[in-house]
Amino acid sequence: MKNHNILLFVLCLVGKEALSQAPRSDTVRKTPKSFSNGIAAGLSFPMGTYGRTHTAGITLDYTHGSHRYGNDAMADRLFGFAFNAGLSYNGGESAPTAGYEFNYGGNFIVHAAAGVDYNPAMALNVALLAGPVVNFYEGNVDAGVGITLFWNYFISKNISLGPGLNYRTQSKTDALWSGVFRALYAF
Repeated sequence: MKNHNILLFVLCLVGKEALSQAPRSDTVRKTPKSFSNGIAAGLSFPMGTYGRTHTAGITLDYTHGSHRYGNDAMADRLFGFAFNAGLSYNGGESAPTAGYEFNYGGNFIVHAAAGVDYNPAMALNVALLAGPVVNFYEGNVDAGVGITLFWNYFISKNISLGPGLNYRTQSKTDALWSGVFRALYAF
Protein backbone atom coordinates (compact mmCIF):
# COMPACT_ATOMS: atom_id res chain seq x y z
CA MET A 1 0.00 0.00 0.00
CA LYS A 2 2.88 2.33 0.77
CA ASN A 3 4.27 1.91 -2.75
CA HIS A 4 0.92 2.82 -4.27
CA ASN A 5 0.67 5.98 -2.16
CA ILE A 6 4.18 7.09 -3.14
CA LEU A 7 3.48 6.35 -6.80
CA LEU A 8 0.18 8.27 -6.62
CA PHE A 9 1.95 11.20 -4.91
CA VAL A 10 4.69 11.32 -7.62
CA LEU A 11 2.10 11.14 -10.41
CA CYS A 12 0.17 14.00 -8.85
CA LEU A 13 3.30 16.17 -8.66
CA VAL A 14 4.31 15.37 -12.24
CA GLY A 15 0.75 15.92 -13.46
CA LYS A 16 0.50 19.25 -11.65
CA GLU A 17 3.79 20.44 -13.20
CA ALA A 18 2.80 19.22 -16.65
CA LEU A 19 -0.60 20.90 -16.52
CA SER A 20 0.73 24.16 -15.07
CA GLN A 21 3.08 24.79 -18.01
CA ALA A 22 2.02 27.61 -20.34
CA PRO A 23 0.96 26.64 -23.85
CA ARG A 24 3.80 26.55 -26.39
CA SER A 25 2.45 29.55 -28.31
CA ASP A 26 2.82 31.75 -25.20
CA THR A 27 6.44 30.76 -24.63
CA VAL A 28 7.75 31.96 -28.01
CA ARG A 29 10.82 34.09 -27.34
CA LYS A 30 10.47 37.67 -28.50
CA THR A 31 13.53 38.79 -30.42
CA PRO A 32 14.88 42.30 -29.88
CA LYS A 33 14.17 44.90 -32.54
CA SER A 34 16.97 45.22 -35.07
CA PHE A 35 17.29 47.39 -38.15
CA SER A 36 18.54 46.74 -41.68
CA ASN A 37 19.17 50.28 -42.96
CA GLY A 38 21.16 53.26 -41.80
CA ILE A 39 21.79 56.84 -42.90
CA ALA A 40 24.98 58.44 -41.64
CA ALA A 41 26.49 61.92 -41.63
CA GLY A 42 29.92 62.84 -40.39
CA LEU A 43 33.17 64.67 -40.67
CA SER A 44 36.03 63.56 -42.90
CA PHE A 45 39.62 64.35 -41.87
CA PRO A 46 42.23 63.96 -44.66
CA MET A 47 45.52 62.36 -43.58
CA GLY A 48 49.03 62.23 -45.02
CA THR A 49 49.66 64.04 -48.31
CA TYR A 50 45.92 64.45 -48.78
CA GLY A 51 45.76 66.21 -45.40
CA ARG A 52 48.39 68.76 -46.47
CA THR A 53 46.38 69.76 -49.55
CA HIS A 54 42.76 69.54 -48.36
CA THR A 55 40.69 70.60 -45.36
CA ALA A 56 38.29 68.63 -43.20
CA GLY A 57 35.02 67.96 -44.97
CA ILE A 58 31.65 66.26 -44.73
CA THR A 59 30.49 62.78 -45.60
CA LEU A 60 27.02 61.31 -46.11
CA ASP A 61 26.22 57.65 -46.72
CA TYR A 62 23.56 54.95 -46.72
CA THR A 63 24.24 51.44 -45.37
CA HIS A 64 22.24 48.22 -45.68
CA GLY A 65 22.82 45.01 -43.71
CA SER A 66 20.16 42.40 -43.02
CA HIS A 67 18.90 43.05 -39.43
CA ARG A 68 22.35 43.95 -38.10
CA TYR A 69 21.94 47.44 -36.60
CA GLY A 70 20.64 48.68 -33.25
CA ASN A 71 21.64 48.41 -29.61
CA ASP A 72 19.31 45.40 -29.23
CA ALA A 73 20.41 43.70 -32.45
CA MET A 74 21.14 40.03 -31.89
CA ALA A 75 22.49 38.94 -35.25
CA ASP A 76 21.95 35.28 -35.99
CA ARG A 77 25.46 35.16 -37.50
CA LEU A 78 28.60 37.05 -36.48
CA PHE A 79 29.39 37.92 -40.11
CA GLY A 80 26.96 39.16 -42.73
CA PHE A 81 26.81 40.98 -46.05
CA ALA A 82 26.70 44.79 -46.10
CA PHE A 83 26.29 47.44 -48.79
CA ASN A 84 27.28 51.11 -48.51
CA ALA A 85 26.97 54.06 -50.90
CA GLY A 86 27.70 57.69 -50.28
CA LEU A 87 29.56 60.87 -51.02
CA SER A 88 32.09 63.13 -49.37
CA TYR A 89 33.56 66.56 -49.96
CA ASN A 90 36.86 68.03 -48.79
CA GLY A 91 37.76 71.64 -49.55
CA GLY A 92 41.14 72.57 -51.01
CA GLU A 93 43.89 74.50 -49.24
CA SER A 94 46.55 76.95 -50.38
CA ALA A 95 50.13 75.69 -50.20
CA PRO A 96 53.47 77.10 -51.31
CA THR A 97 54.82 75.07 -54.24
CA ALA A 98 58.18 75.93 -55.84
CA GLY A 99 58.06 79.40 -54.27
CA TYR A 100 54.55 80.19 -55.49
CA GLU A 101 51.22 79.97 -53.72
CA PHE A 102 49.13 77.15 -55.21
CA ASN A 103 45.41 76.71 -54.49
CA TYR A 104 44.14 73.14 -54.46
CA GLY A 105 40.53 72.69 -55.52
CA GLY A 106 37.85 70.90 -53.59
CA ASN A 107 37.58 67.12 -53.97
CA PHE A 108 34.13 65.52 -54.34
CA ILE A 109 34.02 61.71 -54.03
CA VAL A 110 31.13 59.34 -54.77
CA HIS A 111 31.44 55.67 -53.76
CA ALA A 112 29.59 52.37 -53.69
CA ALA A 113 30.93 49.40 -51.76
CA ALA A 114 30.03 45.94 -50.58
CA GLY A 115 31.66 43.78 -47.97
CA VAL A 116 31.54 42.10 -44.59
CA ASP A 117 29.55 43.23 -41.57
CA TYR A 118 30.67 41.91 -38.14
CA ASN A 119 28.62 42.02 -34.92
CA PRO A 120 30.96 41.06 -32.02
CA ALA A 121 28.54 42.46 -29.37
CA MET A 122 24.93 43.62 -29.18
CA ALA A 123 25.65 47.34 -29.44
CA LEU A 124 28.73 47.11 -31.69
CA ASN A 125 28.96 46.70 -35.44
CA VAL A 126 32.09 46.75 -37.61
CA ALA A 127 32.03 46.87 -41.42
CA LEU A 128 34.84 46.32 -43.95
CA LEU A 129 33.77 47.36 -47.45
CA ALA A 130 35.41 47.77 -50.88
CA GLY A 131 34.19 49.02 -54.24
CA PRO A 132 34.38 51.61 -57.01
CA VAL A 133 35.02 55.29 -56.33
CA VAL A 134 34.56 58.29 -58.62
CA ASN A 135 36.58 61.45 -57.83
CA PHE A 136 35.55 64.87 -59.16
CA TYR A 137 38.46 67.30 -58.91
CA GLU A 138 38.70 70.68 -60.72
CA GLY A 139 36.50 69.58 -63.61
CA ASN A 140 38.23 66.19 -64.02
CA VAL A 141 36.54 62.87 -63.37
CA ASP A 142 38.63 59.90 -62.27
CA ALA A 143 37.53 56.38 -61.34
CA GLY A 144 39.33 54.33 -58.73
CA VAL A 145 38.91 51.82 -55.94
CA GLY A 146 38.09 52.47 -52.30
CA ILE A 147 38.26 50.52 -49.06
CA THR A 148 36.32 51.57 -45.98
CA LEU A 149 36.41 50.39 -42.36
CA PHE A 150 33.59 51.63 -40.06
CA TRP A 151 32.81 51.06 -36.37
CA ASN A 152 29.27 51.71 -35.15
CA TYR A 153 28.61 51.80 -31.41
CA PHE A 154 24.91 52.20 -30.63
CA ILE A 155 24.31 54.72 -27.84
CA SER A 156 20.53 54.36 -28.11
CA LYS A 157 18.00 52.09 -29.78
CA ASN A 158 18.82 53.30 -33.29
CA ILE A 159 21.58 55.94 -33.09
CA SER A 160 25.27 55.06 -33.25
CA LEU A 161 28.52 57.00 -33.16
CA GLY A 162 31.84 55.76 -34.40
CA PRO A 163 35.08 56.30 -36.25
CA GLY A 164 36.05 55.06 -39.68
CA LEU A 165 38.97 54.92 -42.07
CA ASN A 166 38.82 55.49 -45.84
CA TYR A 167 41.39 54.56 -48.46
CA ARG A 168 40.81 55.84 -52.01
CA THR A 169 42.93 55.45 -55.12
CA GLN A 170 43.16 58.03 -57.86
CA SER A 171 45.34 57.90 -60.97
CA LYS A 172 48.51 60.01 -61.02
CA THR A 173 48.31 60.87 -57.30
CA ASP A 174 49.10 59.32 -53.96
CA ALA A 175 46.40 57.33 -52.18
CA LEU A 176 43.78 59.46 -50.44
CA TRP A 177 43.58 58.46 -46.76
CA SER A 178 41.00 60.01 -44.49
CA GLY A 179 39.66 59.41 -41.02
CA VAL A 180 35.93 59.71 -40.45
CA PHE A 181 33.77 60.31 -37.41
CA ARG A 182 30.07 59.82 -38.09
CA ALA A 183 26.65 59.42 -36.54
CA LEU A 184 24.32 56.77 -37.96
CA TYR A 185 20.54 56.61 -37.69
CA ALA A 186 19.27 53.03 -38.14
CA PHE A 187 15.78 52.28 -39.38
